[in-house]
Amino acid sequence: MRKAIALNPSDFDALASLGGILRKTNRLDEATQCYQKAVDVSGGHPYPLLMALKLRARTAHALAIDDERHSFHPKLW
Repeated sequence: MRKAIALNPSDFDALASLGGILRKTNRLDEATQCYQKAVDVSGGHPYPLLMALKLRARTAHALAIDDERHSFHPKLW
């Protein structure tokens, strides 16, 4: 997976897949970073966006969406 990302850093599917692998191995901070990068390179694709939001809520033990994030604009994360 990392080699695919190295070959094509804008492949949001590979980034989101790596995020999923990291999530399943309980490496939540790294998984969140991968999902966020997938959001950034995809221009806000809903799957990595929701997974990043879910992991942030999980690690913070709360879902906090302020006014800026309410619009789900990917550059605000």
